[in-house]
Amino acid sequence: ALVKHRRFQQGLWRLFAASRPVAELAHPSTLICRCEERNMSEIGDGFAQGSQGQAAQGLGGLKRLTRAGMGRCQGRYCGPVLAALSNDQELMLGEAAFWAPRPPLKPIAIADIAAGGG
Repeated sequence: ALVKHRRFQQGLWRLFAASRPVAELAHPSTLICRCEERNMSEIGDGFAQGSQGQAAQGLGGLKRLTRAGMGRCQGRYCGPVLAALSNDQELMLGEAAFWAPRPPLKPIAIADIAAGGG
């Protein structure tokens, strides 16, 4: 039964797979990160102009500069496009170059913990 369910699941993944946009076809106004509403020109500006005039040093730096990949999908859709653009910029893409997804947790105030009594 498990094999049957897994085959069905794989079929669903293939049927409903999200297409990956191709960076080469993007115009300056093409939306790259739909969660944070960043277009191609903003991403290009992030690569070209970072803080204090330095270019972004990988995807983590681009994230800090443009907020691309910080939305609800955590870079699942824009990540491959940004990685391809980073490769075009000849940035090193080691494991540390990618951003770390944030955990699905909310911070709480210490006063709220103390008021809970336990």
